[in-house]
Amino acid sequence: MKKIAVLTSVVGVKVDKIYDIEFDNADYYFFTDNPTDIKGWTVRPLYPASVDDRFRGRRAAKIPKMLSHLLLPEYDYYIWHDYTNYVGQDPQSLVDQFLDGYDCAFFLHPERDSWHTEIKACEHRDHPERIAATERFMSNFKKHDSFFECSTFMRKNNAVANTTFGLWYEMMTCLSSRDQLTLPAAIQTHNPKINIMDGHCGLYAGNNEYLPANKTGLAGVGLVP
Repeated sequence: MKKIAVLTSVVGVKVDKIYDIEFDNADYYFFTDNPTDIKGWTVRPLYPASVDDRFRGRRAAKIPKMLSHLLLPEYDYYIWHDYTNYVGQDPQSLVDQFLDGYDCAFFLHPERDSWHTEIKACEHRDHPERIAATERFMSNFKKHDSFFECSTFMRKNNAVANTTFGLWYEMMTCLSSRDQLTLPAAIQTHNPKINIMDGHCGLYAGNNEYLPANKTGLAGVGLVP
């Protein structure tokens, strides 16, 4: 059986419940600065460590999101989702369906088609100087064929995926913490094979059955802006 890790994290927000695990063929990890016992989940401490006081929680939460292969190197596949989402189908079937022959699987963004349009939506959600620096940096990259949501995705533990996600993390630490802005640069640099999943991962854009939002009623509550 393929070894699959499901990961989520939240820093700076107290969460006592995520969702009840329905499938036992994956291991579930919750990274947080408020460790608590949650049935079925392995809870790992994750503390903010950033010079960015305003968004230090958001930045810390990116570590397991992007560097799963360093924290949990023994797994073959990683399924990431924001803590407001949940795994809606058997993880093994998701891996078989979407990662056979691919390095990563994402949902298309429901509203915007490139970082060019997304950066305008992020102008008031990060430091202006970080947004400006990100826009200058991203001007070196073309408009990509696809623009992805980053709140849920799946990927393999292999060289090209790990290199892509490691570079993505490095870009995020140097630039905006709105990580969807720099993902296209990491993808264009290392060219992983990407599969596009059906639908979208947020209720606001029309839910889907794979990694849906709001099973526990948490969506929109306590999220870091």
